[in-house]
Amino acid sequence: MVTTLIFEYVLANAAVARSFSPYLASLFNKPTGFFQISVSGGSLVIDPMAAGLVLLWTAVLCFGAKESATLNNSEWARITRV
Repeated sequence: MVTTLIFEYVLANAAVARSFSPYLASLFNKPTGFFQISVSGGSLVIDPMAAGLVLLWTAVLCFGAKESATLNNSEWARITRV
């Protein structure tokens, strides 16, 4: 279940992350492809900032899921469930 949730967040955040680097480049008055790397004569564009953002958001999600599971299984949670 958690794996499916993480996969869903990675796919959803990939679209946001992909549009983030051109937006950030325009804020710094740079060309929109400033943070992107063109490979094979421009037919393949790699966006390291988008990949980094997706990895960061995935790590935050994994940590949040772990903390949530810990809290749900704690003694305090068992006491409060009536």
